Amino acid sequence: MSDGKYYIPQLQPLPPSALFSRKKAVSDVFPFSNVNSQYYYLARNALWHGIPLLGLETGDVVLMPAYHHGIEVETLLKRGLTLSYYRIDERMQIDFDHLESLVGPDTKALYVIHYLGFPQPNRQLLAFAGRHELKFIEDCALSLFSSSEDGPLGCLGDMSIFCLYKTLPVPHGGMLVLNVDPLSTPALPSRPNLFSTASYVSHRLLDNLGLVWEGRGCGLSENIKSAARILKRNIDTEQVHIDSEQLDEKHLSLGVSGLTHYLLNRMNIERIIKHRRENYCCLANLLTGSVDIPFPNLPDKTCPLFFPVIVEDKLAVHQELNRRGVESVHFWSRTHADVNADEFPEVRYLRNHVLELPIHQGLRKRHIEYVASILKEIL
Repeated sequence: MSDGKYYIPQLQPLPPSALFSRKKAVSDVFPFSNVNSQYYYLARNALWHGIPLLGLETGDVVLMPAYHHGIEVETLLKRGLTLSYYRIDERMQIDFDHLESLVGPDTKALYVIHYLGFPQPNRQLLAFAGRHELKFIEDCALSLFSSSEDGPLGCLGDMSIFCLYKTLPVPHGGMLVLNVDPLSTPALPSRPNLFSTASYVSHRLLDNLGLVWEGRGCGLSENIKSAARILKRNIDTEQVHIDSEQLDEKHLSLGVSGLTHYLLNRMNIERIIKHRRENYCCLANLLTGSVDIPFPNLPDKTCPLFFPVIVEDKLAVHQELNRRGVESVHFWSRTHADVNADEFPEVRYLRNHVLELPIHQGLRKRHIEYVASILKEIL
């Protein structure tokens, strides 16, 4: 249980008011505006089903960033593709010289990750892919609603994938977006079980209780979650996890629930982007000079997912922040077995030292000030 003044969840909680909000025109906003798209339970499902639609086949080589989660690597490997890893520097930027050196006769696709909402140089990447006749895949799982001078992230690649629940208070959700005519139409996904949907909706509602009621709500929220975990262990129904680091092929056909669609259609996206940007800039002002910030300046059209900082002892800071009520994000710390970690010291640095702080739209100025003060105390 948290010892902090506030309970600040890493992802946006679900306020009960969202269940009763008026329908919004989200279909006007990319990627929802793209008619050649499909919804899935997770972004990895979208990637799995999108690969054959681009004509990629067993043995084809895909240029993949050495800095990645790992589940996208596993998905491509299970599809029979060969991955050639290119260097990402300590500021999460692509090393184009190294990228160029990896192109060979069997190279068929370029895979690009836009980290934490911050765009890679899409115009340069599009030219690179065109010059070498490569399929261009944009991984926007961390970059929903971000744009660059060339338009929304995910609109230039032949294919792009998105994760919905990292930015929005929905129980699950990934998207496949195709910006070229696919070779075939993907099979319609199946609906997830009601138990999984209800479980994650309840979790998001409880996170909101902890956030809004502050100290009082946190204890109540944690007690209810503990009771729910005991209940789940005793119910003979499989929950489809959204945070699993393993690729479970039997769940790759899952789509989204009706409740996810319902909630998506009630999101004020313009306000979400505005609040995330304000929180990021506020935290940057409070922490500048106290900690190394990989992205101190927020580009005009960026919708940030988290606020990354460089810390010496990532695990210790993560654990202490959580103890004080701030759910920091300790992910992307493992190297996939397909990668030779010794070849990429810059990526090892990122995995060992980058910690992400919450700046989602549910947080107010007092919460951001609390996050900054606690991190300064710990450091």
